[in-house]
Amino acid sequence: CGACITICPADAFELEPKTRRVTFHNDRCLACGLCLKACPPRAMEVHF
Repeated sequence: CGACITICPADAFELEPKTRRVTFHNDRCLACGLCLKACPPRAMEVHF
């Protein structure tokens, strides 16, 4: 849905326009958890 892309303050998520796949860049992540709160249940799993 792209909620994680919109809410992430570190731009850790990137949408590939052609495939509509989301890539997560761990090196940019601040571990703030905003993406998990914005994400529909069970659509994403993150282990800090």
